Amino acid sequence: MLKNLTFPCAVVVSATKNISDLGSTKDVNVTITSVLAQDSYSHKTGIEKLVHQNRLTEEGKYIKLSCSYSTDKEGKVLLPVKVLFRSNEHQYRTKVYYDYELTDEVLEDVKFIENVFDSTDDSLKRVFL
Repeated sequence: MLKNLTFPCAVVVSATKNISDLGSTKDVNVTITSVLAQDSYSHKTGIEKLVHQNRLTEEGKYIKLSCSYSTDKEGKVLLPVKVLFRSNEHQYRTKVYYDYELTDEVLEDVKFIENVFDSTDDSLKRVFL
C-alpha cells in the first residue's frame, strides 16, 4: 500500500488528470510528478530551469505517482486498475485484472492518489477531458 511507504519531503512539479468519457464508462489516468525539496526548480526561470529539468531527467530524480482505472455511471471503480509509485528509493506497482484481486487496499491507493491530486496547487494541475 502506498500509505505504508515513506514519502520524502517532495515538492510537486506537475499533476495531470486525463478523463475519457465513453458514455457508460469513464477512463481516468492521474499522474503526479514531484522532486525532492533540494532539487526543486520553482525559483528558477528560462534556460536555467530547462537545464535543471534536463539534469533531473538524466539522473532519474523525478518521483512519479500514478493510477489508471475506469468507473461506471454510478462512480464504481471497474477493472483493470493500475497503481504505480517510482522514486530512487522505492518502487511499488499494483495491477488488478480480476474482481477477486480488487481489495480495499487497492481502492485506498487510488483514493490516496486522487487526494494528492486534489490537494495540489491549482497552478500545477492540468485536467484533460
